[in-house]
Amino acid sequence: MLKLDICGSKSESNRALILKSQIPSISISNISSSDDSVLMQSALNDLTSGKNKTYCGHAGTVLRFMVARSVFHGNFDGVITGSKRLLSRPIAPLIDALRPFAQSIEQKEDGVYIKSLSTFEQHPTFIIDASLSSQFVSAICLCAPSFLNGCTVKLKGQISSRPYIQMTLDFLKQQGFENTFEGQEITIKSKSSIAKHITVEPDWSSLSYWFSFAAIARQDIFLSNFQKESLQADARIIEFAQHFGLEFSFSDSGLTILANGIPSKNEFVADFDDCPDIAPTFMALCAAMQIPCKLTGLHSLKVKECDRILVMQKNLKLLGYSSNVTETSFEITNFTTEVDFNKSIEIPTDLDHRMAMCMAPFKIIYPNISFDDPSVVNKSYPNFWNDLNKAMKYIKQ
Repeated sequence: MLKLDICGSKSESNRALILKSQIPSISISNISSSDDSVLMQSALNDLTSGKNKTYCGHAGTVLRFMVARSVFHGNFDGVITGSKRLLSRPIAPLIDALRPFAQSIEQKEDGVYIKSLSTFEQHPTFIIDASLSSQFVSAICLCAPSFLNGCTVKLKGQISSRPYIQMTLDFLKQQGFENTFEGQEITIKSKSSIAKHITVEPDWSSLSYWFSFAAIARQDIFLSNFQKESLQADARIIEFAQHFGLEFSFSDSGLTILANGIPSKNEFVADFDDCPDIAPTFMALCAAMQIPCKLTGLHSLKVKECDRILVMQKNLKLLGYSSNVTETSFEITNFTTEVDFNKSIEIPTDLDHRMAMCMAPFKIIYPNISFDDPSVVNKSYPNFWNDLNKAMKYIKQ
């Protein structure tokens, strides 16, 4: 059986690192080797060493978490910056929520300029628009250790990707910060117990590419260290297994994806509002398996590293697949019978790691496709191409 190891989740790693920056007694194991987590560690080192400029690369999570963390570091006077692409992504709702708690905070073309206060309220109340990105909310919640009596966060608008916020709150609870999330309001209490060790789970969004590989290749795959109980919203992928003829089997050492069922040719319908990062995987998978699909809840994909809805539509069209899209949905209703499986074509990644990895399983049926920038996978899964080469050799044995 094909066996793979996936590194720790960058989402969990970056949350853990932010907590550790406020509670040094926390220990962390299995930190992600991704570029995003390396950037997070570097940014936090800049903050604690007194540097007044921090570079976040392309990492939206790092930029957003560091903006909030810098506001509550105390006497910070500097700029949080990143690539041109990163600085074009939304951050205004977070800045608006933080503005009452800083001497000044302003977004300019070259970064977010911050002058923090020297002391903070014992239990501040934040008001934030949560309709665009859950990361804005998580960035504030992760600063709870900086306040003597915790904090309250009031959310405006329809809450985007609520499970990602819940993951943040679960992380805080593991470290002794009891909290509630009821309706549009989060309350985080002061610390009630000693800090603990955090073991970062493997990354479920990275697992999604092997879900796709297993379904297309009809190949069983063992992935070490994954457990059924997970903090990550992308673990919801388990719910979709049966439609693609797959089954998940868990053991103490990890999980096995079993390709022992018959894929359904009925339309695959799913709402990805709670787990948008894995939606592109299913756009590609449904096209590859010629399964009609209607995917909704995709509004946040337009403001990721690229407009993932439009880029996926363009990339699938290069391989002969047509789709209908809106700003919140993706749909394939019919398939051409005139597909050249031997065509050589380079897939544009658009500086987005997920655009490369979700399309990569197509190499099973289009052996001559390539990618314009394979290095983009380093953002979340640096060993991806090595694992893919291993998998391709295995199925050709």
